[in-house]
Amino acid sequence: MAPVSAHPFLFFLVGALATAQTGLTAYQIYQANHGGQEFPSEEWKNREIFMLFTAAWTLLFALLHYVINLYIGAFWSLITLIFWVIATVLWARVEDFHPSDCSGTSFGSFCRQVVAIEAIGWTEVALTALLFFATLFACHQHRRNSTYRDAGYRGYYV
Repeated sequence: MAPVSAHPFLFFLVGALATAQTGLTAYQIYQANHGGQEFPSEEWKNREIFMLFTAAWTLLFALLHYVINLYIGAFWSLITLIFWVIATVLWARVEDFHPSDCSGTSFGSFCRQVVAIEAIGWTEVALTALLFFATLFACHQHRRNSTYRDAGYRGYYV
């Protein structure tokens, strides 16, 4: 019986969360630019745009993971992990906002959206770290099991 790879499931989870994050941050940026809601500061705007970039980058990575080489995928997942750590830590350090201020606000309020963006960011950090280490393990297993005449370093996820 062949072992079941966790890569497709992990990539699906990472891609689904990146889709949610892309939609939520894009909606907030749209509201700030066209909906009459203003960014609290220029720093806030820059962090939100970087969070949107990171989510879009991750979505692209999740969609293209079947066509990239296993070893390039490990490098790409490391870059994605670094992006998520930076974006989420910067987002968590936003001034003039405390999650405890959200009590009593409606479900779709700006305050709760900010909390959701941070929560999705930390979840992406954890999943991307898990994905990176799973990819490293797959690279190690592939290298250990390959011979000179095998695919060698050209192994794929699937």
